[in-house]
Amino acid sequence: MTATSVLRIALVGAGEVAEHKHLRALREVRGATVVALADPDTVRCARVADRYGIPQRLSEAHACFSPQIADIVGILTPPGTHAELAIAAIEQGRHVLVEKPLALTLADCDALVAASRGNSVSTMTGFHMRWHRLLSRARDLIASGVLGRLESIRGTWNSPRGDETAPPWKRARITGGGAIVELGVHLFDQWRWLTGAEVIEVFARARHGTRDDENATISATLSNGMLAEAVISERTSHVIEIEVCGDEGRLRVSCQRFDGLEVYARRETAGMMGPRRRALVRTLRELPRGIARMRTLGDYGDSYRGEWQHLVDSVRAGGTPSCTMEDGRAAVLVALAAAASAASGRSVRVADAPTTLVAAR
Repeated sequence: MTATSVLRIALVGAGEVAEHKHLRALREVRGATVVALADPDTVRCARVADRYGIPQRLSEAHACFSPQIADIVGILTPPGTHAELAIAAIEQGRHVLVEKPLALTLADCDALVAASRGNSVSTMTGFHMRWHRLLSRARDLIASGVLGRLESIRGTWNSPRGDETAPPWKRARITGGGAIVELGVHLFDQWRWLTGAEVIEVFARARHGTRDDENATISATLSNGMLAEAVISERTSHVIEIEVCGDEGRLRVSCQRFDGLEVYARRETAGMMGPRRRALVRTLRELPRGIARMRTLGDYGDSYRGEWQHLVDSVRAGGTPSCTMEDGRAAVLVALAAAASAASGRSVRVADAPTTLVAAR
């Protein structure tokens, strides 16, 4: 590889997240191009590859791991397959991005961490929201101390999924489906990434329907004394919001709005003239960018481009991506504790979490 060479990317999995999120974003990544797509559903694979002009279509994932095919591999398959595929790619010297959740068992997470440490490749867990423009700005504000001593963090993530389009693995908790595992790991990672604290204990409740964990709430305590709350659903209207409160102020991020970052001083409320005036100025300032990015899903869609650009740049520099396999493991461990709590009706310390997902009850 030279300083000007274009890195070759192969994606394993041609499902919804590959077609509508990753491939859409990868068109704008500098210094890399998608050269191969693999999926056992050859009809779908060909259709998605045709849409994005991908030259090589493969029915077998391991074919992507050859140095003759790709430099970087994206593992976008059901989570139960992540560890086996990613480890095989790493052992063949491929740089790897693994979609969240990293895996479904602690043993698989540990195996991925060990493989990453034992090979001279760049590996990364796909928590794309770390590259969301407004969340990155919020993290900087929190680090600056503007909120004072941090008191609490609350996240809401609703992403309605219809039964008719849900593949079998998304219907059961133990195969990676449902709000606690599929959506919750995003917020568990945000708790850690935004505050710098670890999750100590969780208490979860879940509501089931035709699928496991269609709705869930998770309360937690963090290592810095903060309280955390997650409200997640696969049945209710779309929303992704995060609020962090301190003793000197609070900030709120509405991740699907181009002007969705709000900061309030300790004695300010949303209805006061100061915050309302700032909101108007912010909307007018951000409006041109918001309109321009609307067709690419705004800052949410751009976060996928950001994570891929970060990995490509890390590969070129020979560095370690900032979202590691250890980060992926930490979020899975919280999910394991939350699943056990939801099943038992009792709080669970993360250090005492079972090593596999407890089935929904």
